[in-house]
Amino acid sequence: MTKYLISRILRSLFSVVLVIAVIMVMIYSFLDRESIFSADPTYQKLLLNSKTEHKLQQWEKYGYLDYINFNDYIQEEVKAGRMTKEEAGNIKLGKSEEGANDNEATKAAVEAFTEKYRAEGYDVQREPGSYKPGTKKSKEGGKPLLYAAKDIPLTQRLLTYFTSIIQVDNIHKVEEITGERGLTFTWYDPAYGGEKFSPAIMGNGTNYKYLLYCDDSFPYIHQNLVKINLGVSYSVNRDKDVFNTMTDAQGPQKFSTVTYPSGVVEETADDIHSLQHVPGSKEQGLLNQKYYIDDYTGVKTAKSGMSQMGYSFSIGIVSVIGLNADNVQAVSHLASGLEGVQWVNTTESLSNVLSHYQTLVTTFLSVGLALIVLIVSVRFKKDAWRACLPTILGLLLTAAILGWLGHPVSLFTVLAGILLLGLGIDYGIFLTANPRDHRTLVAVAFAALTTFMAFGLLAFSATPALHTFGLAIAIGQCLIWILTPLWRKF
Repeated sequence: MTKYLISRILRSLFSVVLVIAVIMVMIYSFLDRESIFSADPTYQKLLLNSKTEHKLQQWEKYGYLDYINFNDYIQEEVKAGRMTKEEAGNIKLGKSEEGANDNEATKAAVEAFTEKYRAEGYDVQREPGSYKPGTKKSKEGGKPLLYAAKDIPLTQRLLTYFTSIIQVDNIHKVEEITGERGLTFTWYDPAYGGEKFSPAIMGNGTNYKYLLYCDDSFPYIHQNLVKINLGVSYSVNRDKDVFNTMTDAQGPQKFSTVTYPSGVVEETADDIHSLQHVPGSKEQGLLNQKYYIDDYTGVKTAKSGMSQMGYSFSIGIVSVIGLNADNVQAVSHLASGLEGVQWVNTTESLSNVLSHYQTLVTTFLSVGLALIVLIVSVRFKKDAWRACLPTILGLLLTAAILGWLGHPVSLFTVLAGILLLGLGIDYGIFLTANPRDHRTLVAVAFAALTTFMAFGLLAFSATPALHTFGLAIAIGQCLIWILTPLWRKF
């Protein structure tokens, strides 16, 4: 049994890897990379070199190429200590493509940049600036651009994707931090004011502030230590992390009393346990300075619903188990307690509507039959039973036969009854008014035959409602056709 399970798991993993690889090969090989920008509102607004820069950044994000901007290169040189901030400040690209307007420091930096990346197989391109006539001010998006780009081979893209699927957070994820790098364990989570017993592990230098924490939602122990990297989407939920989109809760905001890192206590929907490091964010606004003590300010909103995966899992379980009278009530409790969420049982609602109309139409049929009998009695007096009885017996026998065949009375059998009532009474009236006229008998026979063929064929329909309706018409028409001539005068 163990070998079988291991074999099935390995085969499943192999199938997943194979399918992903085939899809990636198809996308990268057959999909024009320019199509990424067909629904990109930012790209549509940009002009000149800023548009080119955005395009290269997006292609790098989606794994098409490796892109290095000249300005980023200069900043890295400063960080590495190979260039001072004063030297970097003197570097500024001139407006010409050949660099004729560059100062000496810029020329040296451009030459070093070009040599470095061309030696590594990059394509180095320089786009000239675009300036307003008669001024030194560049047009919108028209600043000079120098960059190096290199397409990433498809095999390398596949390898990078699979080797980076599992990402483990650590204290060296963030470059610049406030305080010392390390992990902190506490029995009392500060998000709850430090008074509630709730073990947590927090990090400094990690991408997420909380690596492990507890709360009152299933499964009660949660983690941000290990994440699955499935990339970002550029169609639905554009530029959003695919895994987060699948696992983040949905629905209305869920408010609770929260203690922010600064000590401020508020009723809020901010999920403090989702805090991520955002470089330089603490000083970017008064609110961040009020609530936070460092650059761990990236916070998600707590939602009261399940995630996409949660809903899919629940629907899958229901689909496998099936809904019945025993478990439908239990499933309906999934929506209880969730603000703005309503349990909708489409089958039950439709059944109630059909049941209501069945009662209504049955009432009309009964009242109509009584009125018809009264009117026919006035016309034919003591012979009225000859016109009405065959139809009434035909309707009763039809209902009995349908029940014997496993078709209980429904809205569609009652609708068929209305049609049979009108046709049957017509046959009875004609034969009672002309009891010895054979032409009347032939006319009634042909009328019954055409009705039987027209509506009776619906009995062969694969749609249950039409099948029941057609079967009721076929049975009822045959019975009324046989019974009506038997009670006419000879």
